Amino acid sequence: MTRIWPHSPSNPTMRNRWDNQRMRSLARALPASVVALALLFLLPSAATAAEFRAGDRVTIGADEVLGEDLYVAGGTTVIDGTINGDLTVAGGIVEIRGTVTGSVNAAGGTVLVDGTVGGALRVMGGNVEVRGDVARDLVSTGGNVVIGSDATVGADVAGASGTIRIDGTVQGDVLTAAGELVVAGTVSGTIDGQFGRLRILDQATVQGDVRYASDREAEIDQGATIGGTTERRDPDWAGYRALLPENPLTAFLGGLLGLLVLGWILLLARPSAVVAPGARLVTQPLPALGVGLAAWFGQFLLLVLFAILAALLGQLAASFGGAFVIPFIVVLLAVIALVFVAQVWTAMAIGLAVGTYARGLPAWLLYAIGAAIWAAVLALLGFIAGGLGGFAFLLGWILGLGAFGLYQLDQRRTESATDVRPSASPSAPY
Repeated sequence: MTRIWPHSPSNPTMRNRWDNQRMRSLARALPASVVALALLFLLPSAATAAEFRAGDRVTIGADEVLGEDLYVAGGTTVIDGTINGDLTVAGGIVEIRGTVTGSVNAAGGTVLVDGTVGGALRVMGGNVEVRGDVARDLVSTGGNVVIGSDATVGADVAGASGTIRIDGTVQGDVLTAAGELVVAGTVSGTIDGQFGRLRILDQATVQGDVRYASDREAEIDQGATIGGTTERRDPDWAGYRALLPENPLTAFLGGLLGLLVLGWILLLARPSAVVAPGARLVTQPLPALGVGLAAWFGQFLLLVLFAILAALLGQLAASFGGAFVIPFIVVLLAVIALVFVAQVWTAMAIGLAVGTYARGLPAWLLYAIGAAIWAAVLALLGFIAGGLGGFAFLLGWILGLGAFGLYQLDQRRTESATDVRPSASPSAPY
């Protein structure tokens, strides 16, 4: 006799309930960018008691009990005590070893939950590990997510991550996008997501269906238990493959056209702001790399700062918190624009380097040569391996930022040197 699991749509008495649950779960599984932003500043605006702490290291001791929401900005945050409210934290390392009776909203390089979260866990981090209990949903976006063998998630797992491993128990559905999903524990609901690779190991149990979008078949061990059906579909982008470059020549032509249009417009508008940063990158590549890395991290820290300020002040008054939403959006748009403008500075540097062997060429032609070389490098590396192309694009972003940063420093030094008044005649005209 075949058992019909309650989460399977083949049970007609549970169909409506299953559909409603799935719709609610899908609503929580928003694109990763939306989740990452919303977990920080889309918080309740009602006025509630709250406490704010900041520092290189913030610790809530094992014997400490807070009867209100806690907001933390610190390098390392360790929660060993009890927070009778919500926890919102941003920092390099976040460790929750005690109890948070409410929800946790966290952003950090490493986030470890080894205690108990009475609400939902919404987290953005490079490495996320859950060893304790989360009473409600786990919504994550980041690099690696691990649900340990002793961990329990009381509702759904949603979001987007590079890799997700489930060794413990998920009492709801798994609705995620991930480069790789590995299931070695128990999922009481359904798996429905988009994965580069899906692995369900021998000891795993999935009580519902397994529906996934991927270019490759799932790797399901013989000992794994699946209560429902297994269905693979093409990824969401499959219908648009005809629009994507099929060979490096197509990618090269598209990249070159974009670089030429953007670069020549900037050259016409302000030639020195394109040529001078390119020259700094040619003569000072290592300083440009250092400044670029600092600027690259700084722009994201600035976004996090505005988001935290919007969240904190939004608790006091919606108008205060809303005042930081506009700068947040402005910085976000600036970051997006710099992603592409930085490639222009990198291409200009390549053109100027070539120009040392062909003197007398105009700036627009040197830029065209550099853009052609840079577009060819990106297309070729992307064709060999997508990761190499992405790394080259990221490197161009960082180097371009560094070149512009050095240019701005030179501009400030020049302005300071020319804006010196004679001490003997302070009233003399400039």
